[in-house]
Amino acid sequence: MPGTIPVFTAMGRAGEVARQAAAYRSHATSPYAEMLKAARRFDRAAYLADAGVSGTTVAALRARATGQPRG
Repeated sequence: MPGTIPVFTAMGRAGEVARQAAAYRSHATSPYAEMLKAARRFDRAAYLADAGVSGTTVAALRARATGQPRG
C-alpha cells in the first residue's frame, strides 16, 4: 500500500501495513477492488434525492456524466 508507511510509522503503528496487506491477500482482494465494489453499490440518485436535489437535476447530471442526451 504505497504512501501509507510514513503515516502508520508516524502513528507508532509501522506493522499495520503488513497486517493490512496480509488481510487483503487472505481474502483475495485489494483496496482498489473493495472501493470498486462500494462504488457499484452506491445509489447516487437516492443520495442526491435525499440531499434535496430535484429529479430533473439528477436526470441532467446522469445525462451529462454518461454523454447521453437528456430526455
